[in-house]
Amino acid sequence: KPHTTEKHGKSYRFFEIRFDDLLNFYRVTLGFVLRHPQPTLLVWALTVALNVFLFIKVPRGFFPQQDTGRMMGAIQGSQDISFQAMGKKLTQYVNIVMHDPAIDSVAGFTGGGSSNTARMFISLKPLNERKISVDQVIARLRGKLGRVPGATLFLQAAQDIRVGGRGSNSQ
Repeated sequence: KPHTTEKHGKSYRFFEIRFDDLLNFYRVTLGFVLRHPQPTLLVWALTVALNVFLFIKVPRGFFPQQDTGRMMGAIQGSQDISFQAMGKKLTQYVNIVMHDPAIDSVAGFTGGGSSNTARMFISLKPLNERKISVDQVIARLRGKLGRVPGATLFLQAAQDIRVGGRGSNSQ
């Protein structure tokens, strides 16, 4: 374009200076990288290794898992189960959970829109009495709960902060 004598405002000059600074920074750093390929490759390799290490070590939840002393359970029965049979499955699950030494109380109900679902709310004994985390309690119960045919109980630790309004069978 032909050079014009129009004047630019303060904001245009401010951003033009910043853009020129950024362009100069890029020019200098690119020149350094091109002149020193071995250190650049080493930094790249260390960055990849650090990312792999962090991927393995850092917990994957949006919020860290906490032990509030409460668990929730969702029971999913087979599609053809009756309301009465689902009530019996719920009773079986409540009895299994209540016999665990870390459990203080259990409340459960069936129904809620479907005859093949049930919910459980479980309170644990205080941590100084049970001596294991809520995740360890769930792991210990998983084997016993898997022996009930016709339904599956999904346990998860209750969290103070939940994202979303719908419950699910997973964390």
